[in-house]
Amino acid sequence: MDLTLELLTAPNHLPPSIDDVLTYASEIEEEGKNINFKWADYEIKNHLLSYVKVGLVAQKVRLYRLYAQENFKTFKEYCEKGLGKSYWVIKKIIEAARTTVELAQAGFTQLPQYEAQARPLTKFTGDNLIEKWQEVISSAPAHRITASHISEIVDGEPQNPKKRISLNKDVYEELVEKARAAGKKPDELLRELLGNYDPTDDEYEPETQTEIVVEDEPEKTEEPETPLTQKELENWLLDMKKLLAERYSLSFSPSSNSS
Repeated sequence: MDLTLELLTAPNHLPPSIDDVLTYASEIEEEGKNINFKWADYEIKNHLLSYVKVGLVAQKVRLYRLYAQENFKTFKEYCEKGLGKSYWVIKKIIEAARTTVELAQAGFTQLPQYEAQARPLTKFTGDNLIEKWQEVISSAPAHRITASHISEIVDGEPQNPKKRISLNKDVYEELVEKARAAGKKPDELLRELLGNYDPTDDEYEPETQTEIVVEDEPEKTEEPETPLTQKELENWLLDMKKLLAERYSLSFSPSSNSS
């Protein structure tokens, strides 16, 4: 039995994106060796920047509150329930799309190939963005430019550098237990939790918007690191427990050694 063809003929059983993928796969399979190279090359290049289209459309859904047409209360709810993505992820795609379009409008033919490559650049606009991207593309051949390479040039450090953090033993054990129950590694569970939490823009949406605006981050000054006090550490651990409780229905009580 050809399961692919059976699924393709079953109406209203698949989301449009999956239906399109299966239809496309079936058509490609039927063409076999008859596929023309120029067409194939065009198709590949035409879809390399698909994240930009997603970001542009998602911004319009947010800007004009189109999600309300399907009874979603907020854009955040639409992201989570309608798209199956965290609000943070879609927000990053929107920002990346704005950045990539601006680079294209500036005349660049070499652009960030996916959202993670554009992410370090989203803090810039105008001449600053053009200068940073020119520095990036002048630094290495296109096939060697990765998200980490871009981040090193833009920020002076690799993207997602590994850093250590100390956790209380009881908090770590709870984290491991919840991760095991969810079939995830502890760091994957934390990443998912943080990916669904945006303290700067959780539910707020202004009544009117005119364009995508990403403000530059304030310039940071180098300050010597100072160790956390016992009270600060206890408060941080308590906040982490609360976040885990809200996300995964975890029951807990404040640590008995909290002051």
